[in-house]
Amino acid sequence: MMLTPTELDRLTLHTAAELARKRQARGLKLNLPEAQALLCDECLEAARDGRSLDDVMAFAVTILTTDDVLPDVPELLGLLSVEAMFEDGAKTVTVWQPIRPGKETREAGLRPGAILAEDGEIELNSGVDKTTLVVLNTGDRPVHVSTHFHFFECNRELEFDRAGAFGYRLDLPAGATARFDPGESKEVILTKIAGTGEVTGLNRLTEGSIHDPVVKAAALRRARERGFRGA
Repeated sequence: MMLTPTELDRLTLHTAAELARKRQARGLKLNLPEAQALLCDECLEAARDGRSLDDVMAFAVTILTTDDVLPDVPELLGLLSVEAMFEDGAKTVTVWQPIRPGKETREAGLRPGAILAEDGEIELNSGVDKTTLVVLNTGDRPVHVSTHFHFFECNRELEFDRAGAFGYRLDLPAGATARFDPGESKEVILTKIAGTGEVTGLNRLTEGSIHDPVVKAAALRRARERGFRGA
């Protein structure tokens, strides 16, 4: 029997999930890889059973609680994202905070990734040029955009003033994301990209300095040619 790389990955994930189930059955609390494998495997199987994307996302948060995992695992697994094959094609199952609170009392204290800030308020991106745009998701799937992604180049189904977003990113704490549900219109605040302003990769629209008007004109032309809404 010949298996594709994707099928081999699926079998590896299932093997890890089965190991997690056996350890859970013995009364052990799951570590991070075990919890991830179990959650992903359950979501993939639910999709295989014919359940919808929304149904699978709702199901995902019922699988594990904090009682089932080791301390700090819920904080480390803040986002679950796995591509599953549904009856109408492949879609990404994205679930925030998939491990829900259990009945056991958890000790308070520092958690992985905790930020210890000084007293008082801290203003993000103080003194940096900012702009506000209204964004509409014209697609049929949720779209997530992370903080340091050049907003001009984000998903082509998001409709907004692309020219106005050129050279800007989301004005959010590092590592955060903004979610745009299908049909949702949302106002976002963008902040100017700092540093040298060189942007490469992503959707390969910019490929140069955000401070160069020639680069901007070429990027807008590419965006229009490739169907990026709002360009």
